[in-house]
Amino acid sequence: MLILTNDGDLINVLTSARYGIKKIYIAKVTGVVDFKDLLKLKSGIKDEGEFLKLERFEILEKGFDYSIVKVEMIKGKKHEVKRLFKSIGHDVIELRRIAHGPVDISLVSKPGQIKKIEGEVLKKLLYLKKKHLKNNLE
Repeated sequence: MLILTNDGDLINVLTSARYGIKKIYIAKVTGVVDFKDLLKLKSGIKDEGEFLKLERFEILEKGFDYSIVKVEMIKGKKHEVKRLFKSIGHDVIELRRIAHGPVDISLVSKPGQIKKIEGEVLKKLLYLKKKHLKNNLE
């Protein structure tokens, strides 16, 4: 999912960790992921001097030599999902962001489709921006 806008304040709210906007990913990783290892990632790890963590996770599928995990993130550091899974011995094979705040991948019906954000989703985005910028000014 890619969100294009010329609204700098909105992008700041969506991408800055201080606003706590969730990003949800589906990660296909090598090997069979252990629940206890994911709990470690939920508690957080140090990597390259940065604190990284999953907010929530759900194991969707375990294959013979892969796992598919749904993860919710807040910070969005560079390659954060890949770095987290690497720390527990799993490489990310595929990674798809399926939601960024109120914008969900279901907005479009097929990959590569372009859709203008309007209606309720746009209202939710503008509300997030207004709410967080108002709190910043107080």
